[in-house]
Amino acid sequence: MGILNSLQANKLAEEVEINSVKEFFTTLSLSRILPALIIIVVGIIAVKLFCRLFRKILLKSRLDRSMHGFLLTLVKILLYAIVILVAAGSLGINTSSLVAVLSVLTLAISLAVQGTLSNVAGGIQVISSHPFKEKDFVEIGTLMGTVREIGPLYTVIISPDGKTVHIPNSVVASSTVTNYTAYGSRRIDLQFSASYDSDPEQVMDALRKAADSEKILREQGVFVSIRKYEDSAILYEVRVWVKPEDYWDVYFGIINSVHTEFREANVIMTYPHLNVHLDQ
Repeated sequence: MGILNSLQANKLAEEVEINSVKEFFTTLSLSRILPALIIIVVGIIAVKLFCRLFRKILLKSRLDRSMHGFLLTLVKILLYAIVILVAAGSLGINTSSLVAVLSVLTLAISLAVQGTLSNVAGGIQVISSHPFKEKDFVEIGTLMGTVREIGPLYTVIISPDGKTVHIPNSVVASSTVTNYTAYGSRRIDLQFSASYDSDPEQVMDALRKAADSEKILREQGVFVSIRKYEDSAILYEVRVWVKPEDYWDVYFGIINSVHTEFREANVIMTYPHLNVHLDQ
């Protein structure tokens, strides 16, 4: 008996719903459609004007440019949803039921696009934590490059060899991020080996000359020291600080200059070898 009552109740609800739909379409007229169309057209124009104004406000604000596109996308989605609800209300549609339907659709879509939603959540996390901004040189997991854009779904970087890499924001949020330009300077660490037969002071003077460049930051100076006594050579370390944009120029400039300075100072550049002494 309970099952029959339940079936009858469901059938009655379906009939009421069908009748309400029929009533809606039978009462639908130009006088009801025209205001809804006007609301939609005016709403679209208003959304575009507001987004332009919002973009100008963002440009004048102190927010990082990488956040602008993300915020604009969220604002557009919210405003267009409001326009649709207002237009539906003008047609006599119960917006509360429409919101419920949209909620169910949102749930179904969210289950179907979990990866996309995780990227959106990752984008929100990246923007809120602010580990980097546009034009920063970063290392995200195993990828390195200059940040070009932080979008709702992907973070775009330009690799040192000119490749455009789109990294899902969910990956960015869960990876170790190293920002090489956050503090406005980078340190170059280089190691060179020289023979035990070369005077260490002479070797270090030659390394200081090789590392002396107009692009290094003079306040930190040039650091040169013996790092390690190895089996067949003495290992020396050179450290200099530069601006992020000068890193690679100075890096390869020092490497190219070391050979010249060693040759002029008669420093012997050695390689791994083994000396065998025979006892007579």
